[in-house]
Amino acid sequence: MVDENWKVDQQKKHNENILNFLNSANMKVLQALPAVGPKSACVIHTYRDLNGEIKNLLELKSIQGLARNFWKKFVQDNQISGLEDEENTENNSGGNVQNQFVEEES
Repeated sequence: MVDENWKVDQQKKHNENILNFLNSANMKVLQALPAVGPKSACVIHTYRDLNGEIKNLLELKSIQGLARNFWKKFVQDNQISGLEDEENTENNSGGNVQNQFVEEES
């Protein structure tokens, strides 16, 4: 139980660090994140300039201009997890996070 709580706390800290990185890095530094190339860095940086800081990682889903598969790749490559609670909080509080990336059925 203690070990599981420690892992949850560590994951939350990791997610917060990624969010802080997204909110403070310039375009060149953003590209150092896995799954973030020049175009994605530019889109994130511009979004941040126009809308203020990104409030949570789920907000990345709603940023227009990011590639269709960006969210999935970003989460996987940056080892982000535990966002289900955050998503439920957003949905229950009337947050406007919308998933604009519709998975195509094959």
